Amino acid sequence: MSVLQDISKQLVAVASMPPENRNNALMEVKIAIEGVQYDMVLEQKDLIMNIIDELIAENDAEQIAKSKLVFVPDVEEQIAPTKKTRAKKVVAPVVEVESDDLPDFIDIEQAIKKLPEQVRKLALQRQKDAGNNPNENLFLGEDKVEGNFDWDKTPEGNVFWEIINAEGDLRDFKKLYGNKGEKVDEVIESEDLPDFIDKLIPISELPEPVIKLFDFRSKLLGLKGAIDKDGYLSQFNWYLTPEGYDFWDKISNDGDLREFKELYGIKGEKLDGIIEFAEINEFVEGLSQPATSGDLPDTIGKEIPVKDLPEQVKKLVLFRRSQSSFNPRFNDINDTIQFAFEWDKTPEGEDFWENLTFFGDLTEFKAVFGNKGEKVDAIINPAPAVKTRKPRTPKVSPVVAPVVAKQKLLFLRLIFNPPVGSAIKFEVYNPEELHYIVLGIFNKLDVVSLTFPFEAVTDFSSYILKEKMYYHNEPSDMVDKLIKTFNTFVTPELDWSDFNNAKTDKDRIESNNEILFYALQPAKVVTPKPIKVVTPKVVTQKVVAPKPTKVVTTKPVAVAKPKPVAKPKPVKVTKPKVEDDLSFLNDLDNIF
Repeated sequence: MSVLQDISKQLVAVASMPPENRNNALMEVKIAIEGVQYDMVLEQKDLIMNIIDELIAENDAEQIAKSKLVFVPDVEEQIAPTKKTRAKKVVAPVVEVESDDLPDFIDIEQAIKKLPEQVRKLALQRQKDAGNNPNENLFLGEDKVEGNFDWDKTPEGNVFWEIINAEGDLRDFKKLYGNKGEKVDEVIESEDLPDFIDKLIPISELPEPVIKLFDFRSKLLGLKGAIDKDGYLSQFNWYLTPEGYDFWDKISNDGDLREFKELYGIKGEKLDGIIEFAEINEFVEGLSQPATSGDLPDTIGKEIPVKDLPEQVKKLVLFRRSQSSFNPRFNDINDTIQFAFEWDKTPEGEDFWENLTFFGDLTEFKAVFGNKGEKVDAIINPAPAVKTRKPRTPKVSPVVAPVVAKQKLLFLRLIFNPPVGSAIKFEVYNPEELHYIVLGIFNKLDVVSLTFPFEAVTDFSSYILKEKMYYHNEPSDMVDKLIKTFNTFVTPELDWSDFNNAKTDKDRIESNNEILFYALQPAKVVTPKPIKVVTPKVVTQKVVAPKPTKVVTTKPVAVAKPKPVAKPKPVKVTKPKVEDDLSFLNDLDNIF
């Protein structure tokens, strides 16, 4: 072990100490450096002791860990930067402190990513000015049509870029933008992220901070080597990230970056600090774990790689994995249990593995396999059965089945029965389209698993089965399950090669998303308009008391006394003269 390696090891040990013990430990390291214990030149000793003095003043575990000596190839040994010490290099036997000024000359015809930082930033800005996406993997000499920019169309002109590229001469650059290139920042346009970008675009076309976050999350999920930058964001399980499903769904399917900007800054500037912090603190992994004892703990970390599981748990996982053909690309070094096998096909059952994986709960494991997990060994290596002699079977010539060509799968039809309305049939032509629809349904219904009918359509026929899908299934996992199930009853077997290799149709995904959106919209409840009840007005009539009838007392009528009736005078009757028979008529007056 070299001198600097030994010092580095001591600094890492100091970082894990309690705050009150760190400074004493650092002083001991400093005293050892000052003494004869380490064979170094005086300049090396002075530089390292200055760094330790800074660490003593700060007493910061993160900075101590970050300041450990990092080793690089070509015999060069350097000290990683701290807050106050920036990339001071220790190269035996002399100390060389780099200047911040740009050199006058660099290598010729380099890729943009290898240029000095300020030159690189200016070149990427000129790419954006030319209407191209920034791409530091291009060479400076490439043209606009190749994704770069045309030199003669820039404010600096053709000669400026020609002498940088062909001669490696930065003197004109330094005259124009300062010895450190500090004036470049004044001409670079604002790097604020937009609120919206195009929907369903490949990873390579996303803004740089979004790609950086995607790479970081992929690395943590153990998928870094399997990622295709020309593919889409659906290549890892959005549920398993701290940001959650909705965060990635908005970016991928809606082109909405507003939540990204809220979390990581309007330029994505907070992202670098988060990633750096995670990388700096890798050295403390496991420090918070309790000391190992005979019994397993009741809880462990959530969604941890199989390699980091307790030994007996890992044994059981790998044994169940060996019994399953699920997910041929499973990697026990980085993958977690959900990628190892189908939980519902094991004797332990789905709930057992879900509690262990997503909640880190070992109580059921201990109940089944013992507090130390000692019963796992009996399952993996059962006691040998008593041997019995098998009856001899007469030898029969094997019957060789004729080779039958496979049926080419044209497309899959996923049949979905929404809570309201008739069944919807989605036609999908590759694993990624299938994954988009299934996750979209899970998200809309807020569920983590569902059984779907699937119809495999070929040139000659179609076959229907039901298969249960889980939110943690990757596109390849879903297809592997379907292949396995269809092969149990479809003859000749289906040929899935065209399906697996088909390109994703962006328009078809968007169309399926719209169908799903409208199918799962809550039914509109038409609230009847309230009938206006007219309350009759109470008519109050004024009761007029009848006026008392005036009774007129009639005056007594004076009754006239009857006048005395004069007695009629006696009529003197004279006898008529009888002259003839009619003579009496002449005396009628007297008669009456």
